[in-house]
Amino acid sequence: MSTVTETPQKPAVAAAPEAPPTCASCGAGPAAGGTTFKKCSRCKSVRYCGRDCQQAHFADHKVECKAVVAERVAKVLEATGQEKAAG
Repeated sequence: MSTVTETPQKPAVAAAPEAPPTCASCGAGPAAGGTTFKKCSRCKSVRYCGRDCQQAHFADHKVECKAVVAERVAKVLEATGQEKAAG
């Protein structure tokens, strides 16, 4: 005769509501007219009101941007069992 043991389940944790997007350069939030923010085309982790804000913030964002992309590439390569190409 086999016995089935139940594993205790963790209580469900409510996800925190996502904050509305703001411009990484000027800090502007969404306008009543439904302003759409543009994501950084490389890392997609920050948003901007427009091209002027993106250009103004890029010097500060560049190092973080490269690190985010490198981390994503490393995760993909690890998941697929590949190695980063030398060079």
